[in-house]
Amino acid sequence: AADSLLTMNERENAVRSYIADLSGQIAIESLRGDVETEQKRAKTAESKLAEDARETSVKACLESISHATTLNALESRVDEQARQEETEAIHGWMEAITLRVEAKALQNELKNTRNGMER
Repeated sequence: AADSLLTMNERENAVRSYIADLSGQIAIESLRGDVETEQKRAKTAESKLAEDARETSVKACLESISHATTLNALESRVDEQARQEETEAIHGWMEAITLRVEAKALQNELKNTRNGMER
């Protein structure tokens, strides 16, 4: 009877040990699953961050191009305005020269007329 009790205790201990081992293995497998899930989440987050970074970079490039285009357009307008002002100034000078030539011609004509009357 003592032998069968000892054997019963040994069997019970062996079953408990086996259950504990199984519980440990289940816990380890569960942790592995958790680790894999977290690794997948980390990779997804990393991919999202990389995509966001690319998108931000593209937006920054487009904004930079837009600013450069705006600056070029403004520079072109300023250049055109300067050319127009130069052209207007040249026309003004030409008109002034023409008026001076006409005034000089009228002076000469008046002088000639006076000289003709005096004779």
